[in-house]
Amino acid sequence: MKIKTKILSLGLLSTFIAAPLATISCGGNEIDKSKFETTKFYDEYIEGNHGRQAGNVYNFEGGSAKGLEGVAPLTKVKASQLVAKNPFVKGQKLDEKQAIYGSYHAYNYLLNKLAEMGYTSHNEEDIEYPALTDVEFQEGTTTRTKNQVAEVNRQVLVGRAKYVTIDTAKTEDYTNKMKQDGFFTQTFLFDTKDRVNAGQYSYNQLGQNIVVTINPSSDLVKDEKEMKDYFIVSHYDSTSEGPEKASWGATDNGTSVGVNLALLDYFSKPENRKHLGVRLHIVFADAEELGVLGTQAFVEQMFIKGREEVEENGTKTNKLVYNPLKETTLAMINMDTIAGGDRVYVHSANSDPFLDAVGNTSTKVRDQISGLASQLALQKNDVGYMLEIHPQVEEGGYRAGETGTWSDHAPFALKVDVPIAYLESTNFFIWSKENAFDGYSQTANPQAYILQDGTVLGYNKVQKNGTELELYVLPEGKTVDDYLVSGNIWHSDLDRPDWLNKNIGSKIYKQLKVVYDVLILYFNTMATRLTTTGDQPDGSKKVIEDRLQLVI
Repeated sequence: MKIKTKILSLGLLSTFIAAPLATISCGGNEIDKSKFETTKFYDEYIEGNHGRQAGNVYNFEGGSAKGLEGVAPLTKVKASQLVAKNPFVKGQKLDEKQAIYGSYHAYNYLLNKLAEMGYTSHNEEDIEYPALTDVEFQEGTTTRTKNQVAEVNRQVLVGRAKYVTIDTAKTEDYTNKMKQDGFFTQTFLFDTKDRVNAGQYSYNQLGQNIVVTINPSSDLVKDEKEMKDYFIVSHYDSTSEGPEKASWGATDNGTSVGVNLALLDYFSKPENRKHLGVRLHIVFADAEELGVLGTQAFVEQMFIKGREEVEENGTKTNKLVYNPLKETTLAMINMDTIAGGDRVYVHSANSDPFLDAVGNTSTKVRDQISGLASQLALQKNDVGYMLEIHPQVEEGGYRAGETGTWSDHAPFALKVDVPIAYLESTNFFIWSKENAFDGYSQTANPQAYILQDGTVLGYNKVQKNGTELELYVLPEGKTVDDYLVSGNIWHSDLDRPDWLNKNIGSKIYKQLKVVYDVLILYFNTMATRLTTTGDQPDGSKKVIEDRLQLVI
């Protein structure tokens, strides 16, 4: 997800022309995309799941905005009780005419894919969700009773109140599982507004995050005291806010899930872990498009022990108390729409309190990743390997290399003060529907600019204040409201493989490969073992120092 509450889109599906899957064209050139490690995982994920909306109504028989039919409040739901609207069947070819299969379908797809790679499941035989909360529905708001089994934590992010419910009784079990190679499911409930269905308020919605753990090489990490945790997060749900509700979420966020599956395939081989010096967790988060809810639930459960009242200078405030995981966590990388736009950027978190909320503002992870990408670009003599740090295009805009709080990095940076980097493919040089140069418009491709009457009309290219900086601005006489789509592929009816193959072509597959290569290099060069010896009186050598060094 990119931002705020937007997203109009194009319903001209008759203009879509599917490209062959074996090769794709871009500017008249064809490449064999099968040579990239990431291609298989990306294509199979998109073709095997289509649109992946979160929420009960899209995923379960008897699912509604009020929960699940026949399930009383304060009752814990088990997976065996759920009847999926679109059950996952291995090897099934999906109906091309059906755009939405739901996030629960994708969740089961991912579980199956992880098992195929050889990762061990640590899930119980029948996964259990937190007890449904007791809620009264009153004109679009909820009033909660005190008698609740599961802890309800109110989340406030970017001025919007969101609710997630976690089962704190499972926290110890979850955190123990995060120390073992393999994967497990974190379940949660959420309440939110459904952006697709005219803002309908929903509650007691079932969500599930998948957490995969890869332990480091024992040659590098020899003591539990040296163990550090590192997180990569990509949301696996999608949204569809165009007139036709036709989006498959191909760029947002199928691109990131595809790369993370490729990373997991790489690290599934023991020989590829010999340079891994951190305990790596790859998290597939649910319900990001509805308010970063899956990652909020994850951070709330795994990092935050509770809250205690403290008094400072005569003022009482609630202070967060953290679980040990906070102290061992080095950083988090958010991957959200890492391909499909004109450029690939790496961001750090916002530092301007006048623009957005401010948490951890460290730039170190961003700068390290960008630096490694530049090294690869030089080695390969290929500027396509650059991961850019965007400039501040206009006064009052996001500072150079920074981003807002609309994606899965936000709970890490804001709630638990973890350094983040955010990989995103877009274009900060386009005037967006937000009336800013903020990266909401992903591409300057004229085919992604559709007026209300269906006419294609691209933006004008100009030079900023006589400089060489090229910007894309509205055509004379037009306003952002004149456009259904103005360069934003995400959330729209354009976010499908047929439109992308025709209009973006090979670039998207190259971008997937670039991000994959940079991250492999990043994790393979992060850690070294420093051993210092000294001469002894008898002429022998004695180890004076033997420690892990992490470059972060």
